[in-house]
Amino acid sequence: MQAEILKEYSISGRFFKDDEPDSEVGFETDEEDLDSLESSDEEKAEQADSDDGEWKASATAFTPPPFVIAPGPSRAATHGSSPLDFFRLFVTLEVVDQMRKATNAYGTSLFTEDWVNTDRKEMDRFFAAVIYMGIHRSPTLKSYWAADSKSPFLASLFPSRDRFLQLYRSFYIAAGQRDPGDMLWHVRPLVDSLTKSFPLHMDPPRILIVDEALVHCKARSTMKQYIRAKPHRWGYKVWCLVSDGYLLRFSVYLGKRGQENGAKPSQVAERLVKPYYGLNHLVVTDNWYTSPALFQTFLRNSTFALGTTLANRKGFPRSLVPEVANFARFQWSFRQNDKLVAYAFFDRKPVYLLSTVHPPTQTSTIDRRDKTGESHAHTVPTAVKDYTSLRGGVDTIDQLQSY
Repeated sequence: MQAEILKEYSISGRFFKDDEPDSEVGFETDEEDLDSLESSDEEKAEQADSDDGEWKASATAFTPPPFVIAPGPSRAATHGSSPLDFFRLFVTLEVVDQMRKATNAYGTSLFTEDWVNTDRKEMDRFFAAVIYMGIHRSPTLKSYWAADSKSPFLASLFPSRDRFLQLYRSFYIAAGQRDPGDMLWHVRPLVDSLTKSFPLHMDPPRILIVDEALVHCKARSTMKQYIRAKPHRWGYKVWCLVSDGYLLRFSVYLGKRGQENGAKPSQVAERLVKPYYGLNHLVVTDNWYTSPALFQTFLRNSTFALGTTLANRKGFPRSLVPEVANFARFQWSFRQNDKLVAYAFFDRKPVYLLSTVHPPTQTSTIDRRDKTGESHAHTVPTAVKDYTSLRGGVDTIDQLQSY
């Protein structure tokens, strides 16, 4: 299993440290939140012009090493016999007990003598009811028990509607005093449990995708962000590492006042991917994260990468920019710096990519229809075709987290 290999590389413990499409080929525009509309002086310096340095217009062939890890779920995940067994992989009894104690304390303060302490079994029924409600929508909570719209499943979990509403109002995750140094103190036990359990129960396949998801929220919070390309544009931004639709690692963006204030997107990507160094994974990023420096860091740690980038990113070969201005559609050029290849590709507008896994002369064919509807085959860099097919991993997470 991958856990044994991670131990061999002395990195297994790192899991638990704190650490709109604009063209037919589907490249994303740079997604900015409100905190990032103005670049900092440091970011402007990073995007300053640079000469081509070690970048060369001649191609040198290279072959990335194979990915030899057998992906799949953990032994515990394959031996679960009920939905509760799978739920318990991620929300442990220890966390349930913390939530039970916090809920009892808050319920007592709200309802005094009318409150009856909850236990593990009732908490499990409560979680099942909340998950069910996320899948089967109803106008109000009370309508699940109404005579004309009653849910037999919920009625079997909570025959008393008032008891469920009492639990719903009293539910608390973390007990104790507010921690002014931790903006997630009220959900910290659950966040820590998920941070540990998600990677523990999946050995991912070769492709890892770094992107951000948005957890929709209408509450007032300084942590809320705006991302225009998401289905719900306001909510909590979560940086994600995803593989094959499975969320491996995540980090909640805390806003300007948060603990990670000043962290660059490339630093976030490096922190998410670091536990998988040395295993020959391929990391896919968009132009919010991609930089030559980040990809060189990955390469030094036996991790490969592919992603769109910005032409003014520090270290990018600027000689490609005037070239692509004269290109017809589907033309491209490249520069190579050892095993790091920069591409300038013209679709409806210039697109720039970096790859450490595609030799510059490797090409593939894509089909596109002209204005008359007739399909034509076009030769493009394989990096372009692969990025188009691989970049949507977080879309599945966006869909699932809506429940």
